[in-house]
Amino acid sequence: MDMSQTPKDQILSDIILYFLLLAIGFGLLAFSDVIKKGNIIETENNLTI
Repeated sequence: MDMSQTPKDQILSDIILYFLLLAIGFGLLAFSDVIKKGNIIETENNLTI
């Protein structure tokens, strides 16, 4: 980062970065939940054959 940013701009960019990381984390949690449920459904389907 360049040193010409004011502290206010630095705080704003940090907040945006933290929210982005939080959104990515929640997205990964949701994605893993979908994968887990799909795996359970596939296992149940294999048992019914």
